[in-house]
Amino acid sequence: MSKSPVGYGTANGVSVECLRDTGSTICIVRSHLVRPEQYTGKQITCILVDRCVKKCPQAVIDIQTEWYSGKIPVVCSVWRHVSMT
Repeated sequence: MSKSPVGYGTANGVSVECLRDTGSTICIVRSHLVRPEQYTGKQITCILVDRCVKKCPQAVIDIQTEWYSGKIPVVCSVWRHVSMT
């Protein structure tokens, strides 16, 4: 297993770049990776790094990474994508 916090995997079968944050308590994915039937109906309150508070929909999706593989509850991002590069 790589010590780098950046890796590659799949979310619902779509290739994605992943950022592993060992201090995070949630998994965040872009909303376009989530199928409509995967949403749970729950809203999760997230406090972002800039202390902005957002309510985001929750879903359960399938992920495959070097750190974890299987179904996992995720928070679906509703804010603008920020590149990791």
